Amino acid sequence: MANEEYLTIAEVAALLKCSVKTVRNKISAGVFQKGKHYFTPPTFGPRFKSSAMVEWIEGKDNSQPKIIPLKKGSVLRIPINGLHSNN
Repeated sequence: MANEEYLTIAEVAALLKCSVKTVRNKISAGVFQKGKHYFTPPTFGPRFKSSAMVEWIEGKDNSQPKIIPLKKGSVLRIPINGLHSNN
């Protein structure tokens, strides 16, 4: 989209009516994904695509987090093609 609007973390928090910490937690948990929901231009903090945020709010974003947060800041990474057995 040529006229895409980009939002800061504070603006996303205001849009979602939540705290900045909640937005940061959603980034850490993989709910908001770099390259899909937000970008990090050099010398700036994350910038969120407003269209991606609207899709997420309306439930049209069917992406799944690719990581599972664990205790003490570690994460379990999920393979891109999902979990499967070697049967």
